[in-house]
Amino acid sequence: VPLAAIVDLVLRVNAQAYSVEAANPRHEYEWRVWRDVKLPDGKMLIPGVVTHSTNVVEHPETVAERIAAVYGTTESTLDTLQLRDGRWFERFSRPQQVDGRIVGRVWSYRDVTARRHAEEALRDEARVLDLLNRTGSAVASTLELEPLLQTVTDAGTQLSGAEFGAFFYNTLDAGGAAFLLYTLSGGSRSMF
Repeated sequence: VPLAAIVDLVLRVNAQAYSVEAANPRHEYEWRVWRDVKLPDGKMLIPGVVTHSTNVVEHPETVAERIAAVYGTTESTLDTLQLRDGRWFERFSRPQQVDGRIVGRVWSYRDVTARRHAEEALRDEARVLDLLNRTGSAVASTLELEPLLQTVTDAGTQLSGAEFGAFFYNTLDAGGAAFLLYTLSGGSRSMF
């Protein structure tokens, strides 16, 4: 169905933006419709943002598979796309019907990058708080120096995201001689 034949129906959809597959050379001519049709105020076009053949989408093969799956259903769909520049878009698709017959799909996109970053930050904060809580409980439950230092070294290594961590300290033996002790995290002593 040519876009020009359904453009009035498309513009009646309550959406902030309209995506028209312009990255596909077979449909490039469809853009001519916008020479004669004015977009309503506050609306915008998103040309070719979802095509699997462009280099802006992460995992283009997966995106192509999901698009094929969407066209294989008569239901509305909702999923997310990750762009290579780090942005995330929520994509909603609904079948477009004319006289009770599905003639295409309407795609809506919403930038959800800020929400994804906020969710990720909350997950990281929860992980850190859980680790600190477990470390605090372990520290409060022992008075022995070596297990205490091992617990703190392991926690510090996890919190910093390091592959390995070490804590070196000097102590005195029963005779007053100094010697070096250490704790390691993320590897065995034989590695050092």
